[in-house]
Amino acid sequence: MLFILILMVIIFFAIHNLAGKKRLKDLQMLKAKVEKSRECPDCSEKVQINAKVCRYCHAKLAPLSVAELECIQTAYLKKLDRLDEDEIMS
Repeated sequence: MLFILILMVIIFFAIHNLAGKKRLKDLQMLKAKVEKSRECPDCSEKVQINAKVCRYCHAKLAPLSVAELECIQTAYLKKLDRLDEDEIMS
């Protein structure tokens, strides 16, 4: 009887550990998908922050100012923090 109880506890912790690893991997994948991007002023599509030409409408993009880069960095970090908070809440 004790053997069955110990076996059940071991199985429970093994399953719990596997589920935790999957959630961590999912969180890492979500974080990898978060991009630093900006909107094209002509077509409003998201493009990379260092793009010189929009890949959708081919409009020329002006270089970003330091203030705009800081704003994008702040938004990027907030998205990553939000993912961490969502992971803690689940």
